[in-house]
Amino acid sequence: MKSFVFAAVLAALLTLGARAYADDETFEAKAQSAQKLHRIEGLVWAATSVCDAGDDVQQRQCRRVRDARFKELSLGTWLVEADADAFDVGAWNKAKKSVPISLTACIRCAGVELDGKTWYVTGGGAAVPHFEAGKLKAVALHDNARGFGDDATAAMWSKAVATVRVEMLVKLPAKSRWSVDGKNGLALDVIGYRVFTPCDGSVILSAPPSSSVEPDKKACAAPGVQPTVAEAEAGPQVEQLTASMIDQAMQPVVDAAWKCYGQFAVTGKAKLKITVTAEGGIGKYEQQGDFSNTPTGACIDKAMAKAHFPRVKKSKTTILFPLTLQP
Repeated sequence: MKSFVFAAVLAALLTLGARAYADDETFEAKAQSAQKLHRIEGLVWAATSVCDAGDDVQQRQCRRVRDARFKELSLGTWLVEADADAFDVGAWNKAKKSVPISLTACIRCAGVELDGKTWYVTGGGAAVPHFEAGKLKAVALHDNARGFGDDATAAMWSKAVATVRVEMLVKLPAKSRWSVDGKNGLALDVIGYRVFTPCDGSVILSAPPSSSVEPDKKACAAPGVQPTVAEAEAGPQVEQLTASMIDQAMQPVVDAAWKCYGQFAVTGKAKLKITVTAEGGIGKYEQQGDFSNTPTGACIDKAMAKAHFPRVKKSKTTILFPLTLQP
């Protein structure tokens, strides 16, 4: 019996795992009943094999295994790892202050070799893909843009997401085979997807929404080589905080303080002593002045807890920020 028959038998005995989540409007919830498909070749074999090798007994045995596996695959929901380059980040658009990001339904757009024949595996169900200059173009699952304050932050974020994993939740429809320009493939139904950075588990794209994924520190680049998504979103490090940077970071706090004034109508002056960490977070904070231990002071403290500054090369920066509430 040919080796592909034994491969099919092994594929039928794949170890499959399921994860349970509470919210039925999340990627995790959709994945609750899904099983992980470790080898896409097993699915391709079950959907395409003609079982014409060997003698009559071997062919019948092959067909029984194939049909049983195809039935199992067609009844289930499967979690597959798709092509990482299905996710793409384009160039910085200065006018729109954004970078385009896209995800195509490329599960195996380079093809799967099986018994001397190439089969392409895509998502998109009935939407048949096409080829451009010999390269498969699958249907788009996401095509949008992400805004950034400046090109430096955008470049840092693009670097942070240079290494991603793409997971798709798929079903095998009864009619999945397609043929275009003499090339053959399978189109699966995609019912969910997510793109994440394995190093820190940050989810870049997902449908439906997904929580962060457990980080895999083995997937992290050497320190300083590739930033994490959190570092990228915080922006590049600056030499020191300028007055304009401080004013911009403190504007939400000032706005919140004036809302409190509108509610309590208490005038006065405060001095906020803030220690900013290298990552732009609040290391220490103290409020002095007229609003200490008052509802207005509590409003200011609440807003300060959410304040964030640009990342700075200094280990810490101390700021004295005056705040006056007086019409």
